[in-house]
Parts: sequence; structure tokens; C-alpha cells
Amino acid sequence: MPAEKRMQSSDKVFRFKQDAERWSQIYHFNSSSLKGRGFAVFLRILQSVTIVSPRPINLRCALLASLASAIVFAPVLYRSAFNPDFHTSDFPIHLEIARRMAVSCSPQVPHFLYHYLLIAVSVLTGNYLAAGFGIVLAATAVTGALIYHTLSALDGKCWYWIGFAVAIMLAAPINFFSLPKHNLYLGYLAPNVYHNPTITLLKPFALAHFLLISRLVFGNSKAVKEWMLSAVLLVLGGLAKPTYLIMLLPLALVVPFVVRNGNAAKIFVYILLPGAVVLTWQYLFIYVYQSAYYPKTSIAVIPFGAMRLRSQDLLPKLLASIAFPLVVATLFWRSLKQSNSILFAWALLIIGSIYSYLFTETGEHMNHLNFVWCGELAVWLLFIVSVFSLWQLGKQGWRSVVCWSIFGLHLTGGLLWYVMELNSPGKYW
Repeated sequence: MPAEKRMQSSDKVFRFKQDAERWSQIYHFNSSSLKGRGFAVFLRILQSVTIVSPRPINLRCALLASLASAIVFAPVLYRSAFNPDFHTSDFPIHLEIARRMAVSCSPQVPHFLYHYLLIAVSVLTGNYLAAGFGIVLAATAVTGALIYHTLSALDGKCWYWIGFAVAIMLAAPINFFSLPKHNLYLGYLAPNVYHNPTITLLKPFALAHFLLISRLVFGNSKAVKEWMLSAVLLVLGGLAKPTYLIMLLPLALVVPFVVRNGNAAKIFVYILLPGAVVLTWQYLFIYVYQSAYYPKTSIAVIPFGAMRLRSQDLLPKLLASIAFPLVVATLFWRSLKQSNSILFAWALLIIGSIYSYLFTETGEHMNHLNFVWCGELAVWLLFIVSVFSLWQLGKQGWRSVVCWSIFGLHLTGGLLWYVMELNSPGKYW
């Protein structure tokens, strides 16, 4: 390793130790206290969830990324959390489910993590609405820190990656061409939405698992603790919303046959087994036992059926949704075809698109477009990996200019979407 790189690495470790010592003094953490152990575990988890090898985290910048994410998205999340209209916000529906769960002392939906958190936090706040807002704001802050930590493995200053983290969380389809029709969301695969609390809660779990498993599955790591952490993240994400889980399991079935590196047993134990248990229980809960929230519904394969209920021009909208990662992959395919994280993200998008465009729920739930969340989450993950890969390639002349310009269009669409959702929720769906 060149001397300059060794010095840079030493500086990062030294800064990390300084930050840890400073925070220990401020909050009086010590190895014997519960808070100290919890803080240490949180840092270790954050260091592990990265595309590259685990590395010290710049705690100060990660906290700044969390703060920036919370500040930027607090207004629009507040508007959604306190919006009483269940036609333009999913918060009231989930709030009512949580209230029923508190009374019945039993789950009313199989993805109950948000609802039990809502019940627990409402004990502290005395208000379900404030509790819901606090949960999604905290999830958004953690997501910002995770994206920052992912990008900070690249060369660049701290504020670059904080800015990119916020930009990725703002990005939307290139949707301003359909603005005259008051249509910025439906028919697209939107990577960022504000009206649904369960997808917001899922994102930090899905991203953390994706980053961790991208390194474990395609590498030769024998760290059992990291594999166990991946299983915990997967289960918690599934209990927040099964969107990521139903995309990952089909892929996990195929990977051992494609990547022969001795990880087949670990994939079965830490991905397929816990994932199958959670999904099986959720399937039985929804489609066999059918609670009050899921009356007489089933899964059907109707190509484009559910999407066309709410929108037309699906192909142009798909291209407008994935323009940035598609152009990055097209212009830099020779360089990126060896990137496991890029291939993994694109595989998830293919599976997510199959769910989004071919599958639907029957009955009253067909209009909810629940399978569309798969494509939207996959696009979001692909955006993060594409930004990482494009920056890692460095300046590549006109190709880089084209890619970053298209990312700018997505960011413009995201700013438009943010403003419209803040001022007139649901009016421009």
C-alpha cells in the first residue's frame, strides 16, 4: 500500500477514535453501561453495512447527514403524518390499525413493526399522530446516515456525500412532462414517496441488508456475526413491509448456482430460511386466515392490470423512472459488469418490475397497488449503487457529463414532487 494511502487510512482511524472518545465524554458512555454497549453495537452495525470492507465511520459527518435528512424532509413528512385524508395519505389507515391492535392486543396486519412502534412511542408522546411523525422522521434520518456512510468510502469531502445522500432521497422520475396532467407519481416507479409510513420504515433495513449481503454473498467472509446481523435486518425489514423480502428470496434461490464460493449453506440458513418463515406466515395471515383488514383477497397475475387502473403510458414512465441508472449501465457496461452490487441491484429491479407490472391483489386491494412498492424500492436501491459506481469511475469525459445531467433531471423531478406533496398532497399523483 502506498505511504500516502496508509497515512490517509491512519488519519481516518484516528479521527474515528477521537469522535468516539468525544461522544463518550459527552454522553458518559462506558463499557459497563447499557447505553455504552448499545452505542457500540450501533457503531459496529453502521460500520458493517457497506459495499466495501468494514471501515471506521466518521461519526460527526454521519450525524450531520442524519440531521440534514431530518431537516429537509421534516416539512413534507409532517404534512403527510398529520394529513387526515386517507385518499392522499396512508398514515390515517395505519394509525387506525395500530389503535385496533392496542385494543385487541393482537396483530391486525402481518407487517406490524410500524404499528407496534406507533403504540410504544405514543405512550411517550401521548399522541398517535406525533408518534407516527417521529418514527418516520427517525427512519429518514437513519437512512440518510446509511447512504452517507456508503458513499463516504469514495474520495471526496464529507459535505459532498451528505449532499448526495439528500439528493438521492429527493430523486424522482423525470416526471415534469406529465405535470400538465397533474400526474407526477402514478404509473411511474418512484424511488421516493412521503405518504406511506411503512415503506419509509423499511428503507433503512432494506438498504442496510442490501449493502451487507452484497459483500457477504459475493465474498468469502466467514464472520458469523455479520451473517446473523443480515438475518436480523432481513426479518425486521419483512415485518416492516415484505416488499424487499419477496424480491430477495427468488434471487437468493438462484445465487448459489451462479456464484460458487462456498456460501450456499449460509445463504440457506441466514436468508432463505428466516425469509421463508416470515413470508409463509404473512401469506397465511393475509390470504388464508384473512383478518378484518384483508377481506376476501388473493394474488392474481394480470399483466399491467393494476397499474393501468390508475395510469397509462407505462413504458415511457418506466424509462423516465430508471433513466439515470439505465444510462450509467449502458455507457459504462464494460467497467460495471464486474460490479456485484450493480448486478445485484439490477437483478432486484427485474424481479421488482415483474411484481409491479404482472402481479396484483384481487378485490378491494387491487386499487392499493401493493406490488408496485417492489419496483419503487428496487429503483431506489439502484440509484444509490449507480451514484456510487459512477463516482468511483471518476471523470470519463462526455459520458460522465451525460449521466450526471440525467441525474440532475431526476433531482429536478424530485424537487417538483416534494413541493407539490408539501402544498397539495395527492393532487398531483
